[in-house]
Amino acid sequence: MQISIKSYLISLLLFCCLLPLVNAQSKKPKLRLKEFNHQKIEKGLHWYHLQSTDIFDGPQSLNLLKINTNKRTIDLLYTPDTLITTSEYAESVQATAAVNAGFFNIQQGGSVTYIKKDGSILAQNQADLKARNSVVIRGAIVIKTDGKILITAAKETTSYSNDPSIDDVILSGPLLIEDGQPVSLDSTSFTLLRHPRTCACLTAKNTLLLLTADGRHQEAYGLSLPELTQLLLGLKCKNAINLDGGGSTTMYLQWQNENGIVNFPSDNRTFDHYGQRKVANVIVVY
Repeated sequence: MQISIKSYLISLLLFCCLLPLVNAQSKKPKLRLKEFNHQKIEKGLHWYHLQSTDIFDGPQSLNLLKINTNKRTIDLLYTPDTLITTSEYAESVQATAAVNAGFFNIQQGGSVTYIKKDGSILAQNQADLKARNSVVIRGAIVIKTDGKILITAAKETTSYSNDPSIDDVILSGPLLIEDGQPVSLDSTSFTLLRHPRTCACLTAKNTLLLLTADGRHQEAYGLSLPELTQLLLGLKCKNAINLDGGGSTTMYLQWQNENGIVNFPSDNRTFDHYGQRKVANVIVVY
């Protein structure tokens, strides 16, 4: 579901006919982490996964990383002119875990939204996105120089560029939850249709959740953004943001499975661990 505008619209039309219809008023799940299968990966890093036939009245496949940001380091990796898989990013820096991050140009590589990395500006919002006030630039993940993670509504990019206390920023969206309250969403197909989704949220102090919901499979329908928001509220998220999804949705965990992929990426249209899409940026956990 990465955005190169024209290619995004074409791919969306191709997939819409394959997706189960979404009922925005479908039964809300009452999920808690205790209902997930749980594995402690390392100190400060826990993996939760759940395969269910009845979440929002259908099958879903969820993977979640619970991260203590006092004990783990979170980083943003980015390539400006090429695309590589999430697992390749993670393995190149020997990261313990990773998920795909922001929206990108599938033909040319590079981000289509603002990125600041290690204090340097690497990408700006594409003009056509900014002109239509796209939902993909309404939120931000910010990594401060002291390691603190923020998930907030997007600001003018100059405020990030001129702030020396900020190491990394990536704009994405939409913002789903702000200060414990769901954010109003639009009624576009991007919002209301079920897709694979990747997202990030902050719960208690110093706790970051990274979540993937698989989709475009009979074994996993995927989620609309209203459904994703309700799921995150049930997990006690205080601030949450949607990241790139669709065929990009990928979660990597070192030493898990043959290739480290624990979810079921949809780009090969097969319900296995080998459908990774090459992307332009990822969030890694050390």
